[in-house]
Formats: sequence, C-alpha cells, structure tokens
Amino acid sequence: MSLLYDRLRIAGGAFVYGEYGTRIYGSRLQENIVQALARIVISDQLLVMEAAGIHTVSSTHDEILAVVPESEGQATLDKMIEIMSTAPKWAKGLPLSAEGGFDKSYCK
Repeated sequence: MSLLYDRLRIAGGAFVYGEYGTRIYGSRLQENIVQALARIVISDQLLVMEAAGIHTVSSTHDEILAVVPESEGQATLDKMIEIMSTAPKWAKGLPLSAEGGFDKSYCK
C-alpha cells in the first residue's frame, strides 16, 4: 500500500502538499492511512463478489450494491455479508463485520 501526497514539502516548519499547500499532520495522516486501507479491503471484496457471480453495480465508502433477481435476494445478501466479514488473506485477523438488506429499490 502506498499513499501519494502530490508536491509534499516542508513549509513554515510543517509538512504541506498539493498546489495550495494543504497541511498534513499526525491525525490527518492516520485517517488517510485508515481510509486507504479500507478502500483496498472493499476493492478486494468487490473482486471476490464478482468472481462469485454477484453483479455489483455501485460502492460508496463501506457500502456495496448489487442487482439480482428478487428470488435470489436473501441468498445474495448472505453471501455478500460473508464476503464482507472475511479478512483478506494478506490481513489475517483484521476484524470485519457487515450487515445489510435488500429491497426492490435503493433505500438506506
């Protein structure tokens, strides 16, 4: 995993990056690392779902959407929760959990 901060430099005794010199500091850096790792995990989960024949249509942050026949809703949800609750091979022991639902149209 790597994070890229475009034009990272020291200015005024602080690390800054980008065209406008956005300041990067400990807690922001930690948040960026956690979010980058979460994105990698969910990307891996999307690949596993596609390989399992689940037609995913969208993902936002920690949410994955799929379109399936109504008769396959519960079975697909169960499989998606299983996949999203399983740590990737490269992150054994990573605590993951998932919940979800299904409907005829998108809703929170």
